[in-house]
Amino acid sequence: MKIKQMFLNSVLAIGATLIANSAFVEQELYNGGSDGGERGGWYIAMRTAFDDAVIVSLDSTTVKAQLFHLKNSPWRGGNQGQADGLNVDYVLNEWLSTGGTYMIIDDNQPGTDDLSVYDARAEWAALPGRSLSGEIAHEHSADIDALAYYLQVTYSFTSAPWTPALTYRYANFDEDFRYIAYGVTDYGYWVQVEIAGNYPLANSNLKSNMVRVAPLTDVTLNLIYYDFRLPEPTLFAQEVTSRDFGRKINLALDWQASKRLALNVALGWLKPGKAAKQWTGGSEDRSSAIFYLSYTL
Repeated sequence: MKIKQMFLNSVLAIGATLIANSAFVEQELYNGGSDGGERGGWYIAMRTAFDDAVIVSLDSTTVKAQLFHLKNSPWRGGNQGQADGLNVDYVLNEWLSTGGTYMIIDDNQPGTDDLSVYDARAEWAALPGRSLSGEIAHEHSADIDALAYYLQVTYSFTSAPWTPALTYRYANFDEDFRYIAYGVTDYGYWVQVEIAGNYPLANSNLKSNMVRVAPLTDVTLNLIYYDFRLPEPTLFAQEVTSRDFGRKINLALDWQASKRLALNVALGWLKPGKAAKQWTGGSEDRSSAIFYLSYTL
């Protein structure tokens, strides 16, 4: 493994920090076996994300901004594309924050135009135990004019034992929306459920309703319910005419037993709808179980 990096730190007069990072990964970080997928990229193993990355960051108490150039490390000999853009997050006060991103993506594929992506987001938490958040993204090129967004409301029972929180989230992705890079903040925000979101479904041509109950604090227990709908069924598969793909229930537990020992357990159950039955030709429910135990030396 060889990594060349350049760092430049400068404290500005306004009290912000300017950081410039450049990294060129010359070799893969890890090579995964047949069980781990190419470069060990399935679930637990590290792999090379970018062959070339340049990021200039401005960090202050109210504004965080990044000017970036990213060139991906494609899997299985795919095209090496790149993204150039700007990301800004602004904290107006203790209960309202906003952010936005603009980037241009070059797939480096013959016959395709650059894709422009515009993103805006906000989070509001003015009332105790209550929060409202949302995000909208628009993609535009000669071939694509797509929109995606989500709205989420959370209510925390601050006076109840274990301080449980109830969350509802609605997400909508147009049929030609391109899922470029998933955001990772919590369960259900990277891919929507671990099996259906990784394989048959994606953040495109999809409407989903999520209800989540999260009791406990030291031991985090999440009960998550999804309802999946296909806006354009025939784009998913020619033989599919129904919009009802199915419903999914997830039970996830996170336990930090000590400073070194952590346990994560996720149990899932998928009830196929008519669209899933038309696509697969079957009607059986699907279940999954994931156990992850980690110890830090």
